[in-house]
Amino acid sequence: MPRDNGTPKIIGLAGKIDTSETTIYHRHPSQQPPPQTRLIHSFTRMALHGYTFYHLNQVTAGATLQQAQRQEIIQPKPQSPALLENLTPLRGIGSIFVLIFHLKFQFPAFNEFILVHTHFFHRTYVWVDFFFILSGFVINHVYGTNFDKGITLRKCRTFIVSRFARIYPLHLVTLAAVVGLFYVNIWFFPSPVTYSFYPNNPTWASVLLVHSLNLYNSLSWNIVSWSISTEWVAYLIYPALFVALLRCSTRYILIPISLCIATYAVLAHHYGDLNITYQNGIFRCLAGFILGICMHRLFQKEFLFTVINGSVFIAIILLTCWLIHIPQAWTLDVLATLSSAMLVYVAAVYSGRASIVINNRFTRYIGDMSYSIYMWHNFFILVLMMIFFEEGERLRFGRDLTLYECYFYITLFIVFMIGFSSFSYQYIEKPLRRVAKRLFN
Repeated sequence: MPRDNGTPKIIGLAGKIDTSETTIYHRHPSQQPPPQTRLIHSFTRMALHGYTFYHLNQVTAGATLQQAQRQEIIQPKPQSPALLENLTPLRGIGSIFVLIFHLKFQFPAFNEFILVHTHFFHRTYVWVDFFFILSGFVINHVYGTNFDKGITLRKCRTFIVSRFARIYPLHLVTLAAVVGLFYVNIWFFPSPVTYSFYPNNPTWASVLLVHSLNLYNSLSWNIVSWSISTEWVAYLIYPALFVALLRCSTRYILIPISLCIATYAVLAHHYGDLNITYQNGIFRCLAGFILGICMHRLFQKEFLFTVINGSVFIAIILLTCWLIHIPQAWTLDVLATLSSAMLVYVAAVYSGRASIVINNRFTRYIGDMSYSIYMWHNFFILVLMMIFFEEGERLRFGRDLTLYECYFYITLFIVFMIGFSSFSYQYIEKPLRRVAKRLFN
């Protein structure tokens, strides 16, 4: 039996005696390795221990990640989207539909065809209600968090200046362009289409954005700006609306939603549809704007988040299009508007793979310049009417065109509008917005 000579023994992790340490440190001084060798051995051991520790951590982390992924597949946890990526493309698509709604009157063959086969482009004025709902939703999403901490005069002023800089500069430029075109039309064209400019109302009313507050009996100059006039009023009273809706629970939020639906129903029943502009269009705008704020309140509470998926998203898009497609009735206008509110909500919540139907590079591109498309397209329709006007006719750029030729020229006009609106967005809208903010801030 070998004797224990007192040499220390180190028990390794495997339960065996490890004498490697004694081999190094219990030799005679003359047999010790040089310091450089001992330093190399120390670094080698440190590297081996570090690699082992890193490898174990990677294995543990990978197992934890796989377990978390399995749990997420079994029970997904909804998250509140912050960027609302689907809403900007929808705004661009809506602006193109409104453009076609106004352009179709210049193409009789196209106008008659769609009147027989679909009412979609005859009722795309419903997309203006979509804009109002979308505006209330986005305004509350962007500014509501700031107002949630308390409403002050400084915050209200910042909000008003921001919205003024967003809508007013381009409104003023397009107004000046239409008024200038009117005088060019009178001075240089033998058969002026003066009725299409709606010049009877005072210009200062359009400058002050009060031309569509039920004060006059017709539209004024740039006809699409009626909605900008009413939406400006909605911006002015938004802080008060925010306070009124601040504490609404999911149960009580149904009260203002019901009032908005009732407003739509009364207006549509009285006028026969929701194509209401200068005559009580302010109530149409406020109903949509408040409905959008209410939808955002539900969004903040993550209402029905677990139910909304790609199938629901596609179904709401198809439902909205179908309600606009079928023959016109005031009840269908109300239902189409409510479906538009659902579309805003579902598009804000859902961000999955199915959203590529509306959210892609092209739709995001036209979404960024949707305001320019909306504000400029009437100006260029007036240019067409001036150039191709004939005595005794209200239109007629496309009076002798076949249906397929109408398709071609409508597509060409849309492409031109997208190109010009890109220029307007980069070199008119954005620079003037910055100037307005600097001026009033």
